Amino acid sequence: GADRVWPKCSRTPRQAVNFGLSNRGPSWYGDGNCLAWVSVAFSGGQGLGGLLARYVWENAPASAVKAAGDKSPPAGAVCVWNGSIGGGAGHVGISIGKGQMVSATGGAIRIDTIGAYAPGAYYGAMTPSF
Repeated sequence: GADRVWPKCSRTPRQAVNFGLSNRGPSWYGDGNCLAWVSVAFSGGQGLGGLLARYVWENAPASAVKAAGDKSPPAGAVCVWNGSIGGGAGHVGISIGKGQMVSATGGAIRIDTIGAYAPGAYYGAMTPSF
């Protein structure tokens, strides 16, 4: 549900995507702050997703719907990479549909192709739980 407010979230997936797309460009949410940025996108506050991006997948609540390896999830799905990237923290972004995501990486909020972003480290996509 693009218009559903998931548990622990204050924004719908559609609102989180719009937040991400409207904030593209240089940002202090650079390397190491992808999870803080996704947490703000869904809940308006930092740190609600845990300490490391990979924890979002590894410690997801039972209510989370996961699609392991899905490189073309619906807009608003949370895309998660394991600890083999990001200095052990992994990476997290928000699907904008058609195999692309918006995320905080490299000192900017930018759009990347999900399947091309560290493909060997990709866990998959899941519903938000921030």
